[in-house]
Amino acid sequence: MKKILWIVCLCLVFAYSLEVNGQTTSKGDIRFFYTKNQPRKLQIDYVSEFYFGQQSIQTIDKEYFAFLQPFRVKATGKLEKGPNFIQITDNRQTYTGWNLELKQENQFSDSEGRILDGASISFEHGRAVTNSTSELPDGKERFVLFPNESVNVMQAKEGTGEGSFQFVWGKDAEEGEKSIHLSVPGRTIKYDTNYTTNFQWILVSAPWQ
Repeated sequence: MKKILWIVCLCLVFAYSLEVNGQTTSKGDIRFFYTKNQPRKLQIDYVSEFYFGQQSIQTIDKEYFAFLQPFRVKATGKLEKGPNFIQITDNRQTYTGWNLELKQENQFSDSEGRILDGASISFEHGRAVTNSTSELPDGKERFVLFPNESVNVMQAKEGTGEGSFQFVWGKDAEEGEKSIHLSVPGRTIKYDTNYTTNFQWILVSAPWQ
């Protein structure tokens, strides 16, 4: 028993006898830069078109759902469909925030100027997603869009919003195919023709106040 205790004490004495004979510091370094095809700017990269298809003329209130967004899977080359979306990129490094608005410039109308009186578009299941580590922008989950009116869709407050972000309507294809719909009253006169409208997406370099 005495021998064991003596060995332990010897080890402790040896440990405390270590001395620092020298000390210095070294550096780590990395430099980030923008390539020519990656300018420092705030921009809309892509936005889906909303197609509601060919529909039979009805005299009752009807809802028509926007087709899903087609895309090609890079790994397989296979064509798939997913939720409609808009993508924003902010590479300015200013961190001042930004705001995205949507305006329907005019009511759905045909080539002769006849409109779908009373028609409106509803957006549901909206959510911001990103691969960036930045804080997600705030977004409006659901809203109804009327002609000549603007809606605040997504906004990044000051200190956030750097990187690429998508605002998608639906978490997957199943939810996405029911997320954007055009409502047309039964009383609205409909002609055997094509009706179109324009959507204006407005991106400004300041947070929503």
